[in-house]
Amino acid sequence: MSGKSTLMRSVLTAALLGNCGLFVPCSNSVIPYYDGYYLRTTCYDVPLEGKSSFGMEMADVQVMLRDCTETSIIMLDEIGMV
Repeated sequence: MSGKSTLMRSVLTAALLGNCGLFVPCSNSVIPYYDGYYLRTTCYDVPLEGKSSFGMEMADVQVMLRDCTETSIIMLDEIGMV
């Protein structure tokens, strides 16, 4: 519990703000152009639908990998953890 998810959200938010031409709260930054933003941080399951947390994670990763390009930013936290 060291704040990895919060740091990942902050980095992704700064990249999105920079690509939109908005103010980025830092003293100096070089932000490349990203055409897609993907973030996976939570772990959940839907027992009523028979979906495990691992199955949901893999489905999310499948969508990310299917839709990403070379200029996309993908951030994954704790994939496959129990």
